[in-house]
Parts: sequence; C-alpha cells; structure tokens
Amino acid sequence: MPIGQRAKIYNFFFEFHLLDKRTLIIGNGPQAYEIAKVIKRTPNSSIEVLGLVSSRGDQNPSVDSDIPVVGDIKNLFSIL
Repeated sequence: MPIGQRAKIYNFFFEFHLLDKRTLIIGNGPQAYEIAKVIKRTPNSSIEVLGLVSSRGDQNPSVDSDIPVVGDIKNLFSIL
C-alpha cells in the first residue's frame, strides 16, 4: 500500500477518534514524563494519558509536571 494511502487511513481513524484510547504509563522518571508529553503533543493521536504508575513503589513525581502519579505497580489492578 502506498504511503499516501496509509496516511489517509491513519488520518481517518484518528481524526474521527475511532481508536480513542486511555493510557497509563508505567514509570515516574524523567523518561516516562517525556513519553507522556510527546503523546499529549501528538495531534490526532486519540491517546489520553491518564497518569503514571510508579514502578519503584515511590509515588512522588520525579519532575514538576501536570501529569499525576496515580499509584504504584503493586496496586495496578485496583488502579485499572
């Protein structure tokens, strides 16, 4: 399939929010925050970052951000 056709299909699904997804990111270090910021800045991605899940048992954010740490990995099922 030519790239132009793939781009049209991609835009169709994401522009009309047919693949909306709510996402938790595992980790609360600088890289996790950067991933969350990139997702939030990506137009038409249809991915909503709900927050971060600490993988170290530490729920304190490692950087100042508006993205919350919603719990730790031990409590993942109760967070979901």
